[in-house]
Amino acid sequence: MSKTSAPSTIRLKGVRHNNLKNFDLDLPTGKLIVITGVSGSGKSSLAFDTLYAEGQRRYIETFSPYARQFFDRMDKPQVDSIQGIPPAIAIEQRNSVKSTRSTVGTITEICDYMKVVWSHLAQLYCRGCGQPVGKDSPGQIWEALATSVDKKRAEAIEVLITFELALSEKVSLVESLALISKQGYQHLLFSDSTVAAQHGAEPQILRIDEAIDRLKNENPKRLTVLQDRVRLTSSNRSRFVEACEQAYHFGKGLLTIRYLGGDGARRFSSRFHCAQCDLEYREPSAALFSFNHPIGACPTCRGFGRTITIDYDLAIPDRSLTLAQGAIKPWQTGQSAECQQDLLKFCKLRRAPTDVAFEELSAKWQEWVIQGDADYGKDPEHEWPHAWYGVKGYFRSLESRSYKMHVRVLLSRYRAYQKCADCQGRRLQPEALLFKVSGANG
Repeated sequence: MSKTSAPSTIRLKGVRHNNLKNFDLDLPTGKLIVITGVSGSGKSSLAFDTLYAEGQRRYIETFSPYARQFFDRMDKPQVDSIQGIPPAIAIEQRNSVKSTRSTVGTITEICDYMKVVWSHLAQLYCRGCGQPVGKDSPGQIWEALATSVDKKRAEAIEVLITFELALSEKVSLVESLALISKQGYQHLLFSDSTVAAQHGAEPQILRIDEAIDRLKNENPKRLTVLQDRVRLTSSNRSRFVEACEQAYHFGKGLLTIRYLGGDGARRFSSRFHCAQCDLEYREPSAALFSFNHPIGACPTCRGFGRTITIDYDLAIPDRSLTLAQGAIKPWQTGQSAECQQDLLKFCKLRRAPTDVAFEELSAKWQEWVIQGDADYGKDPEHEWPHAWYGVKGYFRSLESRSYKMHVRVLLSRYRAYQKCADCQGRRLQPEALLFKVSGANG
């Protein structure tokens, strides 16, 4: 028995939907068909309201009555019959709502997925030392130490697992040491001076009862408690891991591994904390990598990537003019013309040239014209009329009166968008930019 071939034609009869006037049409399947015509000729009525609507209707009819209630269904097209139509998918041009925050990533929802992925994959780098920052588990600490030494030397290397304990001003030193003893700790690390410790001098291991008299003279704010003393052999791994867990618990997520013999110390943290620089970082979250969220947006530009500033090229458009000829454009008309008189007055007092083109003035005088006198506004003696406010001070004064319509109109003539100096247009706050994947940040 021969197989019945699928129909190769979509056959429409009596199409009269909207502007379509009762016509018949055969369309080949498997072909790219373009519908053209003047505005109002019925192109969308044929493509969407007839072909797509019928294909969608027949496809939804294959579902159960319970499932059909959750679908948005189109009206049945006005047509006598449609034969050979397959299930339909429509791609419609749509003018989505956009704002100044919109990008290709936000409109296509790529940013919504990427910020979730970034919070799981990105590596944090310390702003101080530039080294990777992460949570150091006791197992990772063991691997880091074990791989840094030769296996033959591991039996000879002994390390001290220590943690820092802050002392409270409300509890005396003797009482604090008694509480430490009750927790089972008997030894402290004691250094004669901070300078000696910085130069690599090995701290002394003292019993708590022996250290009381010396600590009274020092009046310390913190104590270094010895958790355990372990050799880096494979048989001691479980003991080392357990000691690190206890040190993390009492050291509030921080511990230090010291090598006996003056080989230095290494700090570790169970949080997003750079132990070397003592800098704390927040846990990465999807909101931290979104410039549309207060947590992740750059505080300077508020997530826009650019700021509105005064463009001094607009304020001084023709730099071939001298100060006397009116190089400063906004001071040539209206009430601002008195600023031109102030400029000439202070030029005479400061002996600034007024008959030389602005572009030929030295950098010192150009900066003085724009920025004003040094320390302007510091005190009454450094304010107008005793000091020169500069072009910058003029616009600062206008911005303080921007509640007036005519002032806002005037400011708009000399404003321009500039790339945010803090985030360099990336829109995210500095902490979010410390997270990188393959050397690239958000």
